[in-house]
Amino acid sequence: MPLFEYECEKCGAQFEELVALEAPAPVCPECSSSATRKLISATTIHFEAASPLDRKPDAKVQQNVQKAMKRKAVAAAACPGKAGGGCSGCGGAR
Repeated sequence: MPLFEYECEKCGAQFEELVALEAPAPVCPECSSSATRKLISATTIHFEAASPLDRKPDAKVQQNVQKAMKRKAVAAAACPGKAGGGCSGCGGAR
């Protein structure tokens, strides 16, 4: 059942109530008046599982990424193509 916000037209009290869509408006909890009206409120969406984008990478994944970046940096520093000599891997076309 959805949660709705209501306001009492008699005493001005505002309250929330779980009400079925087709059910009549609830009575005011403060003065027991049935003269209540539904208020317009912001919509809230709840997800059961967090988005994969919200999750932090696994520590092992982070380690593997760091190792790969280090290997790439070492390989780039040792590349003979860097000095214009070319190599069989990239032909110096960096």
